[in-house]
This record gives sequence, C-alpha cells and structure tokens, in this order.
Amino acid sequence: ACQGLSQAEKDELKKAYLGLIIQDWTDKLKQKAEKAFAERLPSGFVPDHNSDIDFEDTDFEPDVSFLGFLFLKNANFRDAQFTEVADFRGAQFTEEAYFSSSRFEAHSYFQQAIFSEALDFTDVSFAQPTNFRQARFEKYYPIFEGTNLHGKTTLTAQPKYWPKATDHSQYEGADTPTLEKAAASCADLRHNMTAQGLPDDAHFFFRREMGCKLAMAGGVKKLPLWLYGKLSDYGYSYGRPLGGLIWLWLLWTLVYTPYFLSQEQVETLATKTTALAKAAGLSFANIFAFFGFHSRFAEIEWSKASNWLIAFTGLETILGFILLFFLGLGLRNQFRLK
Repeated sequence: ACQGLSQAEKDELKKAYLGLIIQDWTDKLKQKAEKAFAERLPSGFVPDHNSDIDFEDTDFEPDVSFLGFLFLKNANFRDAQFTEVADFRGAQFTEEAYFSSSRFEAHSYFQQAIFSEALDFTDVSFAQPTNFRQARFEKYYPIFEGTNLHGKTTLTAQPKYWPKATDHSQYEGADTPTLEKAAASCADLRHNMTAQGLPDDAHFFFRREMGCKLAMAGGVKKLPLWLYGKLSDYGYSYGRPLGGLIWLWLLWTLVYTPYFLSQEQVETLATKTTALAKAAGLSFANIFAFFGFHSRFAEIEWSKASNWLIAFTGLETILGFILLFFLGLGLRNQFRLK
C-alpha cells in the first residue's frame, strides 16, 4: 500500500504511527506478496498501488476485521454485504470511503476510526447497533441520505471529532458532501440522538445543523441565524443571554443618567448619585417590563418626554424581551425543564 508514496509521505506516516515500519518494495518483497496472494486468492492478483481499494458488491459472510487498517486510496464498499460483525476500529481512511447501499446485518464497529475525506453511507442499512465512539471526521460530515441508522447508534458528540460548518462548495460533486448534505446529516443524527433520549448529544448536532444553515444563508437571512448563534449558542447557553442582559442594563443606565440629571436643580454628588440610581432603576424596569415596575416612575410624564427617551425605552424593552427569551430557552435546555 505504501509503495507509491514519496519519502516525505512515508515520513509523515511514521510520525502519525509511532513504530510503523515501511519496507522498501524490493523484488524479494514483491515475490513474497505475490505468493501470499496466490495462497489466499488463487485467482487473485496483487493490486496496483495507484488503484482504489475495491470491495464493491463483496459479500463478507464471516466476521471481517479491518482493525487499525490504513487506507491510503479511495475505499469502495458500495453494495457490500456484511453478514457478521464488521470491525473498523482504529482504521484510518486518508481518502474517500464509499459504503453506499451496503448492508450491515450484525454489529459494526468504527471506534476511533479516522475519516480524513468524504464518507458516504447513502442508503446503507444498519440492522444491528453501530458504534462510532471517538470516530473522527476531519473535513466532512458523513452522508446519511436514505440511511437506516439503528436505534442504538453510539457516537461522540464533541467538537474535536466533527468538522466545523465551513463552505465546502468548492468540493461540490456527486459523491462529495456539500453544506446542504452536511446539514441533512446533522438533522439525521439529531433525530437519532433524540430518539435515544440523549438531549445534549441531540442539541450538539442541532447547533452544527444551524451552523451549516448559517454558512449557506445569504443576505439578510444570515442576520437572524447569526444573532441566534451569538446571543444564545442556538438556545443552548444561558450564560450568553445573561451576560447580554447585564450589559444592556448597564449601557442603558448610562443613557438615562443625563435625563435624570437634567431634572435636578443643582448638580451635586447627592443629586448625581440619585440620578444614577433612578437611571439604573428605569433600565431594570424596562428590561422586566412585564412585572409592572414602571409604576415606580410616576414622576416621568411620558406624554411630555422627549422622543429619544421614549425610543430608547422601547428599544431596551424589545432587546430585553429577546434576551430573556434566550435565557429561558438556555435554562430549559441545560436543566431539562419542561
């Protein structure tokens, strides 16, 4: 498998796999490989190192193990049938891997596998539990279009194992995941995690799905998605909206302070303190307008108030309502409130 690599590529592999020994492709080693192939596959031949790894339409009747295998070329498992256990634990796919229309009739294991390029599970059927725990998808989300994921699919919902939602349009092709396919895959995984009663994992894929939609959106459609992510991490964070409420209260307190100072006859330290306190109270009352705190500011004649004061008051109430909504949503998602 390594005979077609340059010395630099071999050195990179040795860094990634400590203790890896890559032998030079000598005539003696070639004869040894051809003998091994003749014993195992009498009608087979040693494949060319530049060709893809082709298991298309292959029936794997007994258990099959690719444990720790290194796939340096595109790996094609289209329409393959795995009748018994399929073990891909620790395998690394440095190129694209295709499992479309394959059937896994027994347990399948992909723990700690590394997928450096596209991974296609289109129309695949997993009849038994599938384990992707700590499997890493470096550039693309796997394609699960039409895939029958088993109800007990295990994976690790942590950022280091999944790609970010970036623009993959330059790689667009029939077998290459685009952002639209990535969003659909995240939705499929979200539904699967929800069905298993794993809300944190489900919301992880919801956030990734929203990230993909944000990257796809254009113009004004991008703004609400961007604000949704920034202000609340798509409804998962309660710290962000809480911090936003504090900043809103402080900033609008500074806005209202000159108004209350203008109502004082003499500007002293006491009047400044009073004006600041009234401004802080009004800012708080505007944020929590539904509690009716405005009744404590009867001295303000709103019919005679300046337009800017009315405008800032209304704007703060609107922003406060939005942040309070995100705060409630974050608390609900974090603490499983119904």
